[in-house]
Amino acid sequence: MMKNFFVSWHYTTHGLAYLKHVLSVFSERGVDKEEINWTGLSQVEYNDFFSRKKVDFRFDEVHYLTASQQAYDRIIKRSKYRNDVANRDELVKSQKMTEVWQALMDWKSPEKDDYFPVIEEEYKFITKEFNKAKADKYLDLVWRDMQHFPISEQIKWFMEQSNAKQHYEDRLTVHELPVKNLRDAYEIAGFVRPFVSKLLEENDSVRLFINISLGTSETQVVWHALSQAGRFPKNTVFLQTYDSKDDPPNTRFKNFYIKKVPLKLFYNIKLPLLFDATKLNSRQIAQHKLKHFISNGFITLLLGEKGIGKSHLIKEFADSDNVVEINCASFADNDELAELALFGGVAGERAEEKGLFEQADGGLLFLDDVHLLSKKVQGKLMSAMETDSENNFSIRISNSREEVKVQCAVVLASNKSIQELRGEILTDDFFDRITQNVLKLPPLRDCVQDRENDWSVIWTQMKFEEKLRPNTNEFLEWLKELQLYGNYRDLQKIAIYCHSYMKFPQDLKKLLKEEGIHDFLHYAKSEFENLQPKAIRQTNVYFSKDRKVDETLKLFKQDFAIWLNEQFGSMQKASDHFQNNFKDTVSPRALYQWKNGK
Repeated sequence: MMKNFFVSWHYTTHGLAYLKHVLSVFSERGVDKEEINWTGLSQVEYNDFFSRKKVDFRFDEVHYLTASQQAYDRIIKRSKYRNDVANRDELVKSQKMTEVWQALMDWKSPEKDDYFPVIEEEYKFITKEFNKAKADKYLDLVWRDMQHFPISEQIKWFMEQSNAKQHYEDRLTVHELPVKNLRDAYEIAGFVRPFVSKLLEENDSVRLFINISLGTSETQVVWHALSQAGRFPKNTVFLQTYDSKDDPPNTRFKNFYIKKVPLKLFYNIKLPLLFDATKLNSRQIAQHKLKHFISNGFITLLLGEKGIGKSHLIKEFADSDNVVEINCASFADNDELAELALFGGVAGERAEEKGLFEQADGGLLFLDDVHLLSKKVQGKLMSAMETDSENNFSIRISNSREEVKVQCAVVLASNKSIQELRGEILTDDFFDRITQNVLKLPPLRDCVQDRENDWSVIWTQMKFEEKLRPNTNEFLEWLKELQLYGNYRDLQKIAIYCHSYMKFPQDLKKLLKEEGIHDFLHYAKSEFENLQPKAIRQTNVYFSKDRKVDETLKLFKQDFAIWLNEQFGSMQKASDHFQNNFKDTVSPRALYQWKNGK
């Protein structure tokens, strides 16, 4: 059963009374809400919430992070502001308790360095100087003064005296992390990261609600950095809790709000996506489908030519930053190596290692060039990709009977066509298993309308100076004429050619000019047209002095037949096309023979 944990840093200006109020709101409203955006929350009203008989919801555990008192005092010594209660608190004034607080200030001055207020001692002092009724009223009102007490006193009050005691006495754990400088995000991260790892290791099924607002600005940076590094499960919730800015500035206890915020703060400040600002329906559909498939945990087969950006898109659209990627070519036809990499186990003298599935738990596993897997490994993968009622994969560790449960999205990619994969490269069972969702990315030659935007994105992603990006009409027209069979890789090469020319010394540019190369466009044209294959769909190079004519024709026919099968869906339809349109044909049988290299 899923447990709900609340995590928060101590905050000098709010303290544990504020934490109590936040927990009260969740006790009333629960956590199973699509949107958490609650405003106008009254601290005064929620202060009494836990005194009610019925509480609908409680967090299973609350983890409260602090540093030492000395670390907080280096930032601000809150006790020095304790006079606010006596001078500004209207409720204290209306209940004629101002003189009590003033007496406490006169008894022990907050201005002294050794000032350390203790609630129990102050209660005894008020009883002696005034009476027990005044002392009891002090206990009712002390929550309004809570942020001025030392951390240890606040914790003691919360656990022993507050009305939250009956609900959270055995659910609150305080973690004093050995952070010395609360303005050093690097130091804070060094202690928070192992805390988070241990918490998740000790609890298999947990949802974290992390109040990122409290603490210092540096602790907030750490929460976002850990999220970006994929340290949290994807069901983690980040919360902001702040005082309302609409209340009058002199209000002591302003209304507050609780708001759910995205985990990926850095998503909006990343380099632009490949499909940003696309004008094409085909790309928009591919983008939305890919996001949907990944976020819903479906197995997805992603098809697209080499250089189309499959790996890049997967990383951009993944729900989690825990994206585990491998190219199946790295297995080098070694089934044992493939199984060890995928499922983990022991190989030779090496210690037991986690496989790729386990590493991707809670994230996404991306297997590129899946067509290179052997039939044996396909069978192992097919068995692994069966899910139980909770959508868990059961992974059997290599050379072991042990099974582990893993939950992750799986994307497999190939530059082969669906016709090539079905029956010829992949087994029928494996093909059926991985085609729950199939998505094909269109090649760049079919996306000329986006060519100018694609060029801008590639230039920016390569971190070249924006002011140098070529955008003359002549250059862009040339760019749109190119077929770009290498897709984005071709654009990257052209960007490198242009940028290199712009950075060449004048002496080199002068020499190039003598060769007819006058500017970056001439240089890019020369390099691209001389060094890049123009229209080769596969790695086969048809023309070679070392190959016989019949061998060359066989390779050409094989590639032509593969292309026909892709375009028409079957050899029969391809044959019919030529017969109907040109009164010229070749039999489906002949096309199949070409395709098989006969």
